Amino acid sequence: MDDLVITHSDVYQSWKNHLFNFSLDDPKTNVPGLRKPQLAALYATQGHLVVDPSSTATVVMPTGTGKTDTMLGLIIAARTAISKLRSQKTSI
Repeated sequence: MDDLVITHSDVYQSWKNHLFNFSLDDPKTNVPGLRKPQLAALYATQGHLVVDPSSTATVVMPTGTGKTDTMLGLIIAARTAISKLRSQKTSI
């Protein structure tokens, strides 16, 4: 089997033109998504950054609630938002 090497740049590029959406996991319909603690942390962090973008934030979540996926979601959302802002500035 060939070893597949994926870089952080590959992951970012796969999301670059994606309209990022935070949705709740729905096991009844098999629609993938995030769990309630993950969504709460994402919205709280984004709200904090809107109010004071220059200040730091600490995200505290209980064990087993999906901190890694939450942080990855924040990184992807932030990078896509920054990309959109940059493209809006160049088109003006």
